[in-house]
Amino acid sequence: MMKLFVSSILLSILFVVCVLAQNKPEQQALNDLYNSFGKPQSLTNKGWGKGSCCNWGYVTCFEGAVIQVEPQGLDLTGTIPTSIGNLRNLQYLDFSNNFISGTLPSQIGSLVSLKEFQLYNNNITGTIPNSIGALTNLQNLDFHNNQLISTIPNSIGDVNSFISLDLSQNMLQSPIPSFLDNSVIGKYAIRLINNNFTCPIPQWMLTYYIATCYQ
Repeated sequence: MMKLFVSSILLSILFVVCVLAQNKPEQQALNDLYNSFGKPQSLTNKGWGKGSCCNWGYVTCFEGAVIQVEPQGLDLTGTIPTSIGNLRNLQYLDFSNNFISGTLPSQIGSLVSLKEFQLYNNNITGTIPNSIGALTNLQNLDFHNNQLISTIPNSIGDVNSFISLDLSQNMLQSPIPSFLDNSVIGKYAIRLINNNFTCPIPQWMLTYYIATCYQ
């Protein structure tokens, strides 16, 4: 009986150690995020920077793994650190309605469990990294109203799970990638309006007001 009790205790300790070991890179990623945002009071008041990140506000964990980070609408400033790629179990990421700046790190391609990525209404600059094509579970991607430049990467065409894709109100340029043809109609919602595409663009995009262009 005593041996069984001791074995049970040891297994419990082993489970806790395994969870902590798994959580360490995720904890570091969120600490880096907190520091990059300048340790704002809106996050400090929710426990950020102290103890396990699974106890912080705007963070949801499942079995010790971070699956949701949603500090949206908090007037956050700063940039997204490269260690964001450590959140490999993350399914929902929402930074919308803040003042986050800088570029998107290529390490976002490591967020292989991500289903929803909301980054709209921020000040993100630079290009959309090619690594985004690695997010093959992604269903909703919304980067509208930022300052993204250059072309839409062809790698986005590798994502076959989209429900909606919104890249409108940026400074994206022609050419529009070939995978965005009229076969996407009815497959998922798409918005590309108010970018810097030059005419001509496919007529179906004008007809359905999916994209606009300039002479």
